[in-house]
Amino acid sequence: MKIGYFSQHSVEDLSNADPQTNALLYFLRHFQKLDIQVLEKDARACLGSFGLAGRLAVDVPLVKLSGGQKVRLALALIVFRPPHLLLLDEVTTHLDTPTIRALGKALQGFTGGIIIITHDRWFSRKVVEGESYKSEEMSDASSEDESKPGISYKVGGGKVKELQGGMSEYIAFVERKIARRQAS
Repeated sequence: MKIGYFSQHSVEDLSNADPQTNALLYFLRHFQKLDIQVLEKDARACLGSFGLAGRLAVDVPLVKLSGGQKVRLALALIVFRPPHLLLLDEVTTHLDTPTIRALGKALQGFTGGIIIITHDRWFSRKVVEGESYKSEEMSDASSEDESKPGISYKVGGGKVKELQGGMSEYIAFVERKIARRQAS
């Protein structure tokens, strides 16, 4: 089984790359280290589909890319050879709203397994719980997904608890916790 892992530290890791390396060169070297032959045109096409096209992929050193652009590069590296399972740890950090929405829609259409660690309530409702994009202004009728909703869990205090009510149950839990702290 192939696992695609996005670490919440991916941006930091890319920020520490060789200052002379650009996104295209990093992409090609990444797969070269794995003994996977990638054609430059395929690398450019993949990077372009993640918004890292043309001069941005070759003229801008990796260390000068924004946090969101580095997230896009990290995701391109993960999905170039589609994995069976995606493990995404705080993937929405550094991303702007349109990119988060596009990622959410793409993940709703992903046929493999997904484990998402996130504090982003909107993202969880869309991707994990399968909430529709139908009511949103940026949606279209073709965005409906037929897949079953996922399961949300709360992790804390060394325990994992399934949240039958999904993100709404988690929000209620946090609100009760805040109310107790304010009352003391």
